[in-house]
Amino acid sequence: MISALAHFQTLPLQEAARPLLAKLGYQSDKCIAGAGSSPQSFLDRFTIIKQEGKV
Repeated sequence: MISALAHFQTLPLQEAARPLLAKLGYQSDKCIAGAGSSPQSFLDRFTIIKQEGKV
């Protein structure tokens, strides 16, 4: 668990989150295509999806 948390200091959010979630019992290769690691990138992605009528 400590090493999974330590990854947040050196890896992008998406790469660091996967090992942590796996340690917590959730493992998946799914991710949001084109989404960056910043909160704004995440929000921007969903704004685009909403504008395209995919929500």
